[in-house]
Amino acid sequence: MSRWRWILFWPTFLWLLPGASLGVERAPRKLFALVVGWNGGEGSMKTLRYADDDAIKNAKLLTQLGAEVTLLTELDAQTRALHAPSGERAPTKDNLETAWNSIDAAVARASQGGFSPVFYFFYSGHGNVEHNQGYVQLKGGRLWRKELLGRLSRSSAVANHVIIDACKSYFMVFNRGVGGERRALVGALTLDEDRLPENTGVMLSTSSAEDSHEWEAYQGGIFGHELRSALRGGADLDGDNVITYQEASSFIWAANASIPNERYRAAFFAWQPERARSAALGLVSLNHAEGDVLRLGPGVDQHLYVESGAGVRILDVHPANDQRLALLLPAERPLFVREVEEDQEWSLPPGRELELQGLTPHKRRVDARGAEHEAFSTLFRKPFDALAVESFRDELKASGALTPPKPLSPWWRRSLGLAAPVLGGLGGTFYLLAEVEHGKLTERTSAREARVIADRVQARDRVGLGLCITAGAALLGYTVWTLFFHEDKETQYYWPNLFGPGSQPP
Repeated sequence: MSRWRWILFWPTFLWLLPGASLGVERAPRKLFALVVGWNGGEGSMKTLRYADDDAIKNAKLLTQLGAEVTLLTELDAQTRALHAPSGERAPTKDNLETAWNSIDAAVARASQGGFSPVFYFFYSGHGNVEHNQGYVQLKGGRLWRKELLGRLSRSSAVANHVIIDACKSYFMVFNRGVGGERRALVGALTLDEDRLPENTGVMLSTSSAEDSHEWEAYQGGIFGHELRSALRGGADLDGDNVITYQEASSFIWAANASIPNERYRAAFFAWQPERARSAALGLVSLNHAEGDVLRLGPGVDQHLYVESGAGVRILDVHPANDQRLALLLPAERPLFVREVEEDQEWSLPPGRELELQGLTPHKRRVDARGAEHEAFSTLFRKPFDALAVESFRDELKASGALTPPKPLSPWWRRSLGLAAPVLGGLGGTFYLLAEVEHGKLTERTSAREARVIADRVQARDRVGLGLCITAGAALLGYTVWTLFFHEDKETQYYWPNLFGPGSQPP
């Protein structure tokens, strides 16, 4: 179906959405994940401390969710002491290409075998922009935006989910012209950006040219820890065991809302798949996850976190008083649930189904100092509930962060760019033909022939003028569209796409 017909028929498509959602569920899911983490950088880039920790934590979570995980990272000595090695390989460009080819083949086989394959790409490390194109850092190389989008466009998965925790991660999906900066008009007029495939959603740690934060208390990136907390059940507001992009985004916003210093507050970006069959899957499903479950609430309305005996922070939550949560935990022990404000902790016994209210708390005390600690210690102070979702929307409306409706298809913009030189050339050709015809007038030309020639010249001049005016209008439209409407405005937190294809929050 051509793109203009798609635009015309999108209301019918949305009307059929419930049926499409049911169709997705008939085929069993099969999950595949490529997880990459790299502490190193280039030039003046500061070596990170916890990108490898984030990678192995992401890999463990995805394994619990049932994914076939390929892990590319190099663990430093501290991380290796905290986490058992998981058969990881170095995050080089060659290893990335090999792993991706293998996963693509496995995804294709799963699709042919009657499954609904879902692909996850998790990256933690350094990101930057060069020559108007984003990239993330690998060991001895880079993964460029065009390479990532090319891989995603060739994926045969029902849904792709891309999670990038890196500085300037926004530009791994969108071009350098966002965030209040416009790309110069250079090169061919028909130049157009690669676009995110319709079956692909993204969660990015930055919404513009921002940096991501690591925190020693989390032994990882702030955004990565918050997202894992959401995906382990902290964001399951409706209790259906499916974490949607809207739930995950609202959860992260609520976690950061109480930080007074805006520069420490995560300005992340989220975009759910546009294709309804892909969006219906959500971001993750906990229905078939492997591991223990800790049930909270109702009556639990404080900031809690779960920590392993080795001091590895698993997740943070702050439920509302009337909320029920079922949190996915690793099967390892010991595990502790710790309460931030009252300095209490609960030791979790072995068991697949645990109820926090049935356990006895004990006192604990850990002191920490520093401005960064004081700022980040306010994380999760705001409880996550239905009011948090509404506050999330109100905050975006007040700040003007909601994006305008999605621009028209780039096919039309590209057509304007092509039409301008083509029509201009045709107009010039008719002017040339008019000059050639006018050159036939001589002193020997009869009055009757002169009138015929004059009529031909006038007709060709009119056609040439009309073509040139049309070419100028096409060029003007292309230029205005490119400078003022085509570039996506800087967006914090999420786009309206989180509330459904083509929808706007109330």
